[in-house]
Amino acid sequence: MNNKKYLYALFIIIPIIIFFVARSYSLTYTQEIRNVEIESNDYNDPGSWHIDKSAKWTGFGKAQIEFNVETVAKFVEGRNIDIILVFDISGSMSGDKFTQAISDAKDLTNAILSISGNRIALITFDTDSEIVSEFTNNKNTMLDYLDSLEIKGATNYNAALLKVDEVLDGYTERSNTDLVTLFLTDGYPNQDIPNEKATYRILKDKYPYMTINGVQYEMGDVIIQDIIDISDNQWSANQETLNNILFEAAVSPVRYESFVISDYINKDYFTVNSVNDIEVSRGEVELTTENGLQKVIWTLDNNISGFSAKMKINVDLKSEYHETDGFYPTNDHETIDYNLYEEDEESVNSSLTPVLKTNYYVIYDNNAPSECTGLPTYQNET
Repeated sequence: MNNKKYLYALFIIIPIIIFFVARSYSLTYTQEIRNVEIESNDYNDPGSWHIDKSAKWTGFGKAQIEFNVETVAKFVEGRNIDIILVFDISGSMSGDKFTQAISDAKDLTNAILSISGNRIALITFDTDSEIVSEFTNNKNTMLDYLDSLEIKGATNYNAALLKVDEVLDGYTERSNTDLVTLFLTDGYPNQDIPNEKATYRILKDKYPYMTINGVQYEMGDVIIQDIIDISDNQWSANQETLNNILFEAAVSPVRYESFVISDYINKDYFTVNSVNDIEVSRGEVELTTENGLQKVIWTLDNNISGFSAKMKINVDLKSEYHETDGFYPTNDHETIDYNLYEEDEESVNSSLTPVLKTNYYVIYDNNAPSECTGLPTYQNET
């Protein structure tokens, strides 16, 4: 009877042992993987997303995991947009700031004018203001106009708003079309002030269906009163965030009701000391534990489709592995849950992870001059 119990126990235990040995073997990595890609179904379709996840060593026993999230804008079907892009070309916009603004304005133009029925008009302002282009759907023409802009003069908000009135002279409101004036500036008004306040009020009286959105560029996070006085909504942007802000301020893509990335750190090799070791470009982040794993929860709710974001997680390699050769996966798995206002809903689970290795080998040939002696000619060094 005891022998039967013994054999019965073996039939149960041996398969379990085989399962865990096989699982351990299957999770053994033999090469370094610096980055992996995770994406929703049908990436590049409106409302889809893509994550590039990478890892690198930042010091002895220290590494950084980075997430780069890109989403594809999805617009309300059957609705178009007329945008008046009011662009500051005053002297303070010079240098990299101007180059970046032009590049981001061209990205916006490419996206908007790729949809038939959408139109953009372009106004520039400095000491004075100019209508560079009336409303057009010709993408190449508008891109050429943007490339031709040059820096000059002071900053005159009022002159720019008067040109908005000229563009709209005779404008007929179109059905299923939003009218947005996008006002981009990097400076305080210093010409013809404070007439811009009255001009703004006149515009709102004449065109109540128009929204004026102000974007202050490289002027800090606190919106200045001068921009508040001439716009309905305001955004603050810098060179890194301007691209996202222009899309958000210029159009009305569908927003994500929820977008949550849950990343589980590989508990065998790495630890995150605190939430202060996690940096995000937007959204909120939380560090918790679940089933013995450290869990990073990155919440990106209520962002417009088309946004991009970054997260960096600083982790420590456990001390017992500091002096050993090996391959170390940084993560166990992640889950991405999102809801694009009930139009698209999905939960994506992935076990893809970067894998870091220790003890690199450098192969070198010193190629020393003939008069030098005592140097190795070719070898490996750890």
